[in-house]
Amino acid sequence: MSDSAVCPVCRNTEGGSCQATPQVGDYTQFRCDICGQYAADGLVELTRLPYLKPIQRAILSHSLCMASRAGNPLTITSDWLSYLLENSTLPNPVVQTANMVRYIGDEVSRSGSAIEQLPVDFHAIIGAPSREFAQELIGELNAVQIVKIKRMSIGNPSSFRGITLTIDGWERYEAERRGEFQGNYGFIAMQFDDLELDPFVK
Repeated sequence: MSDSAVCPVCRNTEGGSCQATPQVGDYTQFRCDICGQYAADGLVELTRLPYLKPIQRAILSHSLCMASRAGNPLTITSDWLSYLLENSTLPNPVVQTANMVRYIGDEVSRSGSAIEQLPVDFHAIIGAPSREFAQELIGELNAVQIVKIKRMSIGNPSSFRGITLTIDGWERYEAERRGEFQGNYGFIAMQFDDLELDPFVK
């Protein structure tokens, strides 16, 4: 049985809700609007996750979100968490904007219409440290005419409505899809210390 809970990773500080379901053994299954579906070892949940720094929470949330969206939910154990935090960073803002253009292009291509409102997990999808930071980036893309926002209130980025790409934005989207754009970024969910895959990933 699932119960409403505070996500131990993102703490739902950026919005959204979370459901928790105890599993056999000392694990809990979480379904968070931002981090997606994942499981956490009970000991890690009590002794490690409460003490993460904001940037560490953002790294973990981005990793969990992308794995969940790819259909490969992760399980947070102490060893895995240590490895992730020692070897991972958020994508830089240039890559975040590339991820943003890709996301908007994919969504508009799929639906045939502008995005009415950014989803609550948008910052986790593109790898931004917060929703506010992601909204500032999309505002900058609007200012340089890569992104077009139909309605927005000055000083209130959360009011962005009707988001799509401009002609320049679509050209950038297609170039990025062909691998011609420098910000190309991919996420790989895998076990750590894999002797065969580690050299390939690096």
